[in-house]
Amino acid sequence: MPASGVRRPLVASAWVSKISGKIASPYAGIWPVFLLAVLLAVGWFAGGPLFRLAERSFWSLNSLVVEPCYAACREGLQHLLEQLIPARSTKAQRSKQGRRHKRQHGSRAHQ
Repeated sequence: MPASGVRRPLVASAWVSKISGKIASPYAGIWPVFLLAVLLAVGWFAGGPLFRLAERSFWSLNSLVVEPCYAACREGLQHLLEQLIPARSTKAQRSKQGRRHKRQHGSRAHQ
């Protein structure tokens, strides 16, 4: 291939980049403003329904996943702790340990 054949694509690509830069420069400042206006319009007209949809989805996720996992972990920990408490301990000793646990970890520990 001759050396002039190699230069032609380089010259052509430089020319295209120069021309595209001249065309895109005047509109470069308009696109961010236009995008912001579109986002504000979507938020104005669809913000309420989108917020309600997100809120409903959150509570559905909470009731379907979070609460059952919490209950399973709570019951599992209670079962584990009951196994760790000595079998010969009296009801008063277990109650004392429970009160100590409540004091340390808050009142929601045994709900």
